[in-house]
Amino acid sequence: ALTTRPDRFARPEWVVAAGESVPSTIVTARTVLTLGELPEDTRVQLSTESATTLVVNGIEVGRQSAFDPQSYYRFTRVHPYDLRPLLRVGENRIEVRIADAGRPASFRLDSVPSEDGGLGIVSSPAWTADRDGTAVTLAERHQQWDDPRYGCLAPRPHPLQDATWLEPAARDS
Repeated sequence: ALTTRPDRFARPEWVVAAGESVPSTIVTARTVLTLGELPEDTRVQLSTESATTLVVNGIEVGRQSAFDPQSYYRFTRVHPYDLRPLLRVGENRIEVRIADAGRPASFRLDSVPSEDGGLGIVSSPAWTADRDGTAVTLAERHQQWDDPRYGCLAPRPHPLQDATWLEPAARDS
């Protein structure tokens, strides 16, 4: 899409640890978020398909799918978290720790764009990652098993001109 406001248009991508799955290992994806001040909206929304822990500045925020007796079925879990109590002005470390359940470890994280008063953080292959301490690369996972909008915390402008009727809340003035 052609846009003069790429921050508002950026959508979270499913990110996957490249290479073969290694069951019973932990893939940790991380990024650093630098804040000059705390924004109005400090929520994130995390989508995963296996047991995952969200950690902010070394403190566990939440766990998803920690007990899943049928983990061999692909099922997306989406949970919002408010990070306000753990964020600080300056550098903030965000980590997503994913248990490898025998298929590529993947996640998607979204927040409200910074132009709209949010954190402006989305998952992407630019995050760094390791598998039990050994560096791995991240790649976009283009396969979708659900509506791509399902994992978005905030609606984004539609990439087609004059298509805001599809997503009125994302109207880009």
